[in-house]
Amino acid sequence: MKRYCILGFLFFVLAGLSTAQDVITTRDGKDIKAKVLEISSTEIKYLDFENMEGPTYVLDRSEVRIIRYQNGKNELFADDTMPQKDTCEPTPQAMVTEGMEYKKYCSLYDPRNYTRQLGDTYNPSLAGVMSFFIPGLGQCICDEWGRGLAFFGADVIVSLTTINAVAQASQRPNTPKVVFAAAMSAFSLTIGIWNIVDAVRMAKIKNMYYRDIMELKSTVSYGVTPYVSYIELPGNSSPAFGLSFQVSF
Repeated sequence: MKRYCILGFLFFVLAGLSTAQDVITTRDGKDIKAKVLEISSTEIKYLDFENMEGPTYVLDRSEVRIIRYQNGKNELFADDTMPQKDTCEPTPQAMVTEGMEYKKYCSLYDPRNYTRQLGDTYNPSLAGVMSFFIPGLGQCICDEWGRGLAFFGADVIVSLTTINAVAQASQRPNTPKVVFAAAMSAFSLTIGIWNIVDAVRMAKIKNMYYRDIMELKSTVSYGVTPYVSYIELPGNSSPAFGLSFQVSF
């Protein structure tokens, strides 16, 4: 019965997380759920997400700190310049680098902004279902074995304690035992739900992180530099002019 309750909750959570929208955060801390239409050098035009047929609203660029798009990308706005792309973190100081541990970048992403894309490494739905049947398995298939084993161990301990408490309350019922059994049952259900939600959240965040890493790797820069050198000839030297072309990626 516990598993069916958790499965129902999982589908409810996944359905809620599937609805995404652009979120405009102003410099005074206000979040606006919107559909961004246009960003110019002076203003931002958007629709109210809850009234898509309504009027087009306009914000001055200087009033906006960051826009979190529904595809998981973020755009950070300076006070007086064009937006600086910040695809990993809603705070200006934070940056992601290759090889970071999950615990160091998990707080940089909002899984509600995640949308499934072709080529994503992890499947959030599969991770949630796996953790439903075997606690911690969803975390393990997301390559977080330590976290997965921790959830598995916690579930085993809590489940055994709950079974023992229920058995004792059934054999010799009294108020303390019944209360303890009920509390352990609720705690066991909470651990199960947390385990599933964590697996789904982890898969989404890791996908968003790896997208940003791949984008950083695919960035190509180049430069052209003029140079002057001399060609030594017998009894004479002749100047040579040219260009130096450099590519880095």
